[in-house]
Amino acid sequence: MLYSQSQPTIIDSPSTAKNVRAMASYQFDFAQHAKSWLRYLGRHQAAVFVEEDDGSSWSSNNGLNNTTPLSNVGAAANITNAANGIQYRYYYDRSSR
Repeated sequence: MLYSQSQPTIIDSPSTAKNVRAMASYQFDFAQHAKSWLRYLGRHQAAVFVEEDDGSSWSSNNGLNNTTPLSNVGAAANITNAANGIQYRYYYDRSSR
């Protein structure tokens, strides 16, 4: 008999991100704008870049588990034991067309 099996999971992944960027540049050429001895100071350039990043992230991939196992002793009593994971099995019957 043909079947498929899957293990469901609960995926929680809250995430927030906020990015702020600013850039400014300035250029001044003393040779073109000054008539006195200041023209010998030449060309000057300045640039500023500011970035603010306020990001937080959280991710989880939790499997579904049987929280009331039949056994109350040993490893099988632990709800995180793989034997207590919930599995879905779907059977396919060719004769039921």
